[in-house]
Amino acid sequence: STNPYEPTVRITELKQMIQTLHDNNIRVVMDVVYNHMYNAAESNFHKLVPGYYYRYNEDGTFANGTGVGNDTASERKMMRKFMVDSVTYWAKEYNLDGFRFDLMGIHDYETMNEIRKAVNQIDPSIMLHGEGWDL
Repeated sequence: STNPYEPTVRITELKQMIQTLHDNNIRVVMDVVYNHMYNAAESNFHKLVPGYYYRYNEDGTFANGTGVGNDTASERKMMRKFMVDSVTYWAKEYNLDGFRFDLMGIHDYETMNEIRKAVNQIDPSIMLHGEGWDL
């Protein structure tokens, strides 16, 4: 960004970059990380509804099935809605061509199917692809 401290400049320049790439027949895929958070206890999700947005171990500690952070609970309705809404926002507002999901295997099938349905309504050619770790 020519001015990383000014949000509107960053947004405008990102949209311009995506359009320029499209003008040159280059599709744009965004890397998205919904599967984990570094510090779940300090996250806005946990502050908003403690105990809801994350998975937990039997002893009450945050689950870390990926080994890279606290697992989000994509199977819960509000987390699913957050994921679907944010992907559709990025697809519409920024005209993105696809999404690469970090550690996709940690997400439940229903959430990923809902995302697929939502982006199909925008443009069926939007790609969804996931990092293929065997979790």
